[in-house]
Amino acid sequence: MNLTELVKSITRREWLVVAAVALVLTLLTSFPPLYGWLVGLSRGQEWNGLQFFSPGDFGVYLSYINQARGGAFFLDNIFAVGEPTVPVVNLLWWSVGLLARLTSLGPVAAFYVARSLSVLPLAAACYLAVSFFLRRRTERLVAFLLLMFGSGWGALAAPFLNETGPSISWPIDLWVPESNLFASQIYSPHFVVSWTLLILSMLLLAVAYESGRSRYGLLAGLVALLLFEFHPFHAPTLYAAGFFGWLTLAAFRRDGAVWRRLTAFVLFVAVSFPAVAYHYLLLNGDGRLTREIAAANVTLTPGWPYVLLGFGLPLILAPVGLFLCRRNGSPRLAGLLAVWALSHLVLSYLPFSFQRRFLEGAEFPLVILAVPVVVLAVGRLIKTIRMFGRSIVPAIGLFLFLFLFLLSAFASSIDIYASILQPYRHGSFPNAFFSSDESTVLDWIRENTSDDASFIGSGVSGYLIAGWTGRRVLFGHWVNSGDMERRQSEIEEFFGRSDEAERVEFMQSLGLTHIFVGTRERAAAGGEFVIGRSFRQVYASGGFEVYELGPDFGFQPLEAEKIE
Repeated sequence: MNLTELVKSITRREWLVVAAVALVLTLLTSFPPLYGWLVGLSRGQEWNGLQFFSPGDFGVYLSYINQARGGAFFLDNIFAVGEPTVPVVNLLWWSVGLLARLTSLGPVAAFYVARSLSVLPLAAACYLAVSFFLRRRTERLVAFLLLMFGSGWGALAAPFLNETGPSISWPIDLWVPESNLFASQIYSPHFVVSWTLLILSMLLLAVAYESGRSRYGLLAGLVALLLFEFHPFHAPTLYAAGFFGWLTLAAFRRDGAVWRRLTAFVLFVAVSFPAVAYHYLLLNGDGRLTREIAAANVTLTPGWPYVLLGFGLPLILAPVGLFLCRRNGSPRLAGLLAVWALSHLVLSYLPFSFQRRFLEGAEFPLVILAVPVVVLAVGRLIKTIRMFGRSIVPAIGLFLFLFLFLLSAFASSIDIYASILQPYRHGSFPNAFFSSDESTVLDWIRENTSDDASFIGSGVSGYLIAGWTGRRVLFGHWVNSGDMERRQSEIEEFFGRSDEAERVEFMQSLGLTHIFVGTRERAAAGGEFVIGRSFRQVYASGGFEVYELGPDFGFQPLEAEKIE
């Protein structure tokens, strides 16, 4: 089957279902940010966009959007000062920033609008891929719904697990959004887009293997090139899945297309590899900070019980589906699906610092292999009910089977959605809201300081300044700022010392222009931050102060008032 035949095999009614599901998911994913904004409005606060999935990285994404919104194409790491940084090309965040620029949206709004807009392309790519591997429309629909809404057994197992342990000892479907398509759609546009490109690239490679036409390998490589440009760590899984998929077909299919398939795979690698090479050169270049960031960005895979719980039913039924397909031929290219899933699962336990990233994508082949088993089981139960006529026992059995199936397949998705809404409702996540004073000082910095201004403050203050104003900071992120312990020590020494000449020398040596003073900074200074003639107070309101390092070191501090 080639791509044209695949598209023709999908009926208009099926596409309407895809559109309806995409609409429902767009509304579902749009509601939490809207709800957070309304809750903040009712409290007289500003919702800042944070959610429980990786809140520490959200400011980094906003900093990229801010730069692209301002017209930059090469995006810089503004969470570091005094270290040579290499601006990078990131088409994903540049596109979100361009959306913000064209629509006059703020970075937070652009982030969530882009995430919701990316749901429809994901749904279309998913259904195309599902339809290639599964022939029966019932199987296609069940697989599609499981992918878009399904999850593992994490929520069912959570009450019996130790909640005081480290987060890595927890079911992955509850805290690793990339392992789960539904969680990815709730989280971030870069995960939704990466899922879309990952599925499309593997679909095109599968079409190349099935049809024996190498041009689909070329197309798969172009799609993977876009994926690897912002998520290069998917290259090992896709290259492994593609190669061992070819090897499996070469061993079990004697149809004379072995070398055409190999040509398609070689084209796939050759076209996509420049993005991998770009990131490799970036990490191994002259930038010490870049290598330091890469070494510190460790994302390890939890133990296998938590992976098993996170994938749930599909992981259990996939081997059964692989066995059944030998009899009925569904799904198509089951061997490729099997090595695709194994590539993710095996690589996620190899000694890579980013091994958890390899989990993204495994859900797709597992669901495709598992769904024929589910459909077969339901069909057998329905036949049993018809055989026994009006007997209530088979009907109860079918009801229980469907209930348990729905419970095991969607419980964690419901739990994730509730977890996102709960903090806004009960106030257990106060960091998701700025006070009016915080909003005011951040707005002032954004509107009254130049783009090349750079700040020193606590780590929390630096995170907010870099993420929400787009100004460079000495320290604001546990990875992107470099040596966290050294930076924290420098900040404590800066606010704790009383020698103004040392402060001036430190700021000049790193190119810092402003000092941000709030509650945390005063605590580091012993309760009161004393400033001298070398600095000018340019803002003071609501417990926040901003000082500027004077070029002539002759400024007198102003009275504590807001400077318009």
